Amino acid sequence: MLEYDSGDNVCFIWLRDNGELTTGAKRNQLIEAAIERKAEYIAFHDDDDLPGITYIKRGLEVAESGMDCGELYGQIYWDGKKGMPFHHYLGCTHAWQDDKEYHRPPNHLNFMKLDLVKDFKFQDKSFGEDMTWAMEIQNAGVLKTMYPIPEVIYHYYVGNPKHEL
Repeated sequence: MLEYDSGDNVCFIWLRDNGELTTGAKRNQLIEAAIERKAEYIAFHDDDDLPGITYIKRGLEVAESGMDCGELYGQIYWDGKKGMPFHHYLGCTHAWQDDKEYHRPPNHLNFMKLDLVKDFKFQDKSFGEDMTWAMEIQNAGVLKTMYPIPEVIYHYYVGNPKHEL
């Protein structure tokens, strides 16, 4: 596990392996590391995605607000080609899409108050563990307040991750 502390109440933790851990197992280990460091908020992102230039700034705003989570708008790319945007927000009870965007409940990409989600475990698998985790949190109703973030702050790549923004 690698850690970088920027000195401004932001800590980045990386967990690298040689493919022996599932994504769910890695995420659970990272939650434990955040608990040990007495973190107040957490968010994950995948190594083939790109957080936007305001992602950390917006995360700090969420933490300063004291709200349970931050809203998230993102952009998806399929094999490097821009697809529809996505929106993760409270009140979204299931994954769905319309002709404008993908709708999802808050998940690991959103900034969340650690105390509220620390007891929810990711399934020990590498595909679908994030949606299962998000739905468990949604169904438990532990997130009640959401800080609004009205801009795209995350770029999610599926397939060949050509980062052409």
